[in-house]
Amino acid sequence: MEHKKKWIAMAVMASFGNSIVNQLLNFVLGLHFGEYDMELTAMGLHFSFFALGAVVVRILILRIIRAEYVKKIAVTGLGVMALSCAGYLVLENGVWFIICRTVQGAAFGAASSSVPTITMEYMDSSAHSVSLIGITAVTASLAGPPAAIFIYGKYGFMPVCIMAVISALTAMVLCLLLPWKKQTERKGTRKNKMSVYTKGVIPYFIGTVLFLVLCNCYMILLTLFAEEAGYLRDASVYLTASALLAMMIRLAFSFLVKNGWLSRAFVISAVLYFLTITWMVCDTGILSMAVSGAANGLFSGIMMSWMHFEIIEKAGEEGRAKANNHFYCLQDIANILCGGFWSLIAGAAGYAAGFIISGLGIMGTAVVFAAYMWAGRKVL
Repeated sequence: MEHKKKWIAMAVMASFGNSIVNQLLNFVLGLHFGEYDMELTAMGLHFSFFALGAVVVRILILRIIRAEYVKKIAVTGLGVMALSCAGYLVLENGVWFIICRTVQGAAFGAASSSVPTITMEYMDSSAHSVSLIGITAVTASLAGPPAAIFIYGKYGFMPVCIMAVISALTAMVLCLLLPWKKQTERKGTRKNKMSVYTKGVIPYFIGTVLFLVLCNCYMILLTLFAEEAGYLRDASVYLTASALLAMMIRLAFSFLVKNGWLSRAFVISAVLYFLTITWMVCDTGILSMAVSGAANGLFSGIMMSWMHFEIIEKAGEEGRAKANNHFYCLQDIANILCGGFWSLIAGAAGYAAGFIISGLGIMGTAVVFAAYMWAGRKVL
């Protein structure tokens, strides 16, 4: 039991290291690229290239992700991620920036497909697995962006990038130290793991992509909007509040499922998201950013937990690894769409209009989605 706890802790720390690399870079890379007069890239296309690299690798991994390969994939992904992040320090050409960003996404796709799978192997239930993995990611989002924005504003991009490289290398070492027993499939038992899914999982696939495209507006536009309004440092308040509320939801996830409150909380949080994001746009300040960030964390925490839980549950224990990979593939697809979509919206209508569209889209889509689920099955 003690060894099991130690392995879980090591896997969680490796997952945290993988997550915080992106949390450190996502919100300052746009500002950094802007220094090189790459307006569209700075605005969000770098996010799309990152996600493109990630989804391509995840699709390739789907064909080979067996238990005996999980550790090798994790270690390789984290090592390549460290190298690609180091490239930002020595390359100053826009094309090379995009290449590094795409390679970083590919490495993240490999690592984030495998490290959570390792953690799941030591957990007792899907709900606990989703909760712990979610808490790890949210903790990284709580620590990374505020630290990155503060350091970037005070010392520039280089220290932030060095922290990202060190985080990736540390996670790689932890994965190397993790004991991972090779498992082979018995003859006659091999089958297509996608067959364990039921048609009921499709709405959650669609929901994951649609809601992430709408919700991740802040990842593309927040720091640019805050800088234009003269409130760049306050952007960290938004991100911190969002991460704190998302963490609280992850901690309470099992309770929400058990008591049948999940879908109701989902709709309420979507309405709150729209109201608070409208307030922030109309009256930018530290209070409106804090409240809006909290509403973002509330909605995204509920939404991501619900979608992930349903996909994992419908795959069953034997399909966990691939189900987890599919879930992250959906996030990558959403991010590819997200970067280009919000760049175009912001370029045509401005940052403020982008946030309003995000709020309206989330509120309307959440109501329709929840109504569909209530009509089609027993509500959670």
